[in-house]
Amino acid sequence: MEPAIVHAFEIANRAGWTEEELDELEKREMWIGEQRHILELARAAEQKAREAKQKGRTEGKAETLLRLLRRRFHAVPPEIEARVLNAGSAQLDEWFDRILDAKVLADVINGLAH
Repeated sequence: MEPAIVHAFEIANRAGWTEEELDELEKREMWIGEQRHILELARAAEQKAREAKQKGRTEGKAETLLRLLRRRFHAVPPEIEARVLNAGSAQLDEWFDRILDAKVLADVINGLAH
């Protein structure tokens, strides 16, 4: 049924309601609105938490990769460090996969020459 028709019926039905009944209905509608708002806030907070957790994982991967690169190749130039710190999770995983076979740092970051 059309929302406007439903609303018209509600108004017609309320015409015979007591003031207490109307007040109770208004309180219920306000409560429902508040609950919807709380649910929206909770969903937004949950999404932010998921994003923060993913960001933390990616930052942890980057720091670990840098530590391994320093251990393996001794020095990591600032431009490579910046690339690692700004890389996404999938790119970091790819570099992790290359680190054991790489002979030089460029083999990890730029890809292994076959």
